Amino acid sequence: MRLAALLLLTLTVSVGHVSSASGQYGFWPYGGYASTPGEGAALGMAAMVRSAGMATMAAGKGAEATAQAASTFEDARSKYMDNQIKYTQVYTERQRFLQSQREARRRPPPSAEQLYRISQQRLPKALSPSQLDPVTGAISWPLVLRDESFDSYRETSQKFFRDAVANPQTFTYDAYSQLQETSGECLALLKSRIKEYRPNDYIQAKNFVESLTYAAQQL
Repeated sequence: MRLAALLLLTLTVSVGHVSSASGQYGFWPYGGYASTPGEGAALGMAAMVRSAGMATMAAGKGAEATAQAASTFEDARSKYMDNQIKYTQVYTERQRFLQSQREARRRPPPSAEQLYRISQQRLPKALSPSQLDPVTGAISWPLVLRDESFDSYRETSQKFFRDAVANPQTFTYDAYSQLQETSGECLALLKSRIKEYRPNDYIQAKNFVESLTYAAQQL
């Protein structure tokens, strides 16, 4: 519609110039000099065609600008939609986390029976008769604890259990405290040399020391 109107306006202006050129011959404002009415009419037609071409170019540029603006808008809309989706996902995950936290806080506290069972599970495992003889008090040591570095610990522990089995009346708190002290030193030495042992050997030795100390508590 705009292009048609522009062409009509151009045609009207050009015809006016042609009529003017028919009455007087002189310089044509778009270039050229009309010396006769026919030449003036020809120049008028040329100007009309030129004006129509300029109008078509202007309309083409308008279409290109419109297409570019539409592309920019579509890109912005796409980015906006992506941001909205990401925001929705983050919001949903956050709500799920908060809901799980609320549910966790609403859980009833453990019963006395459950607490007792948990505490029993955390206790060191009892040594078997082959590891600690209940009759003689003899201790069968894991390979790692047979190293010379643990001589002091082995001597203190062995004396404690032999005496306790042979004569329970000689069992004293001082003897038990000394055993606990040497056990702590043994565990610290094991930990400082952890890179020297295979994982299973280290765990076996550590658990054995803890179980032996726990056995002393049960006397």
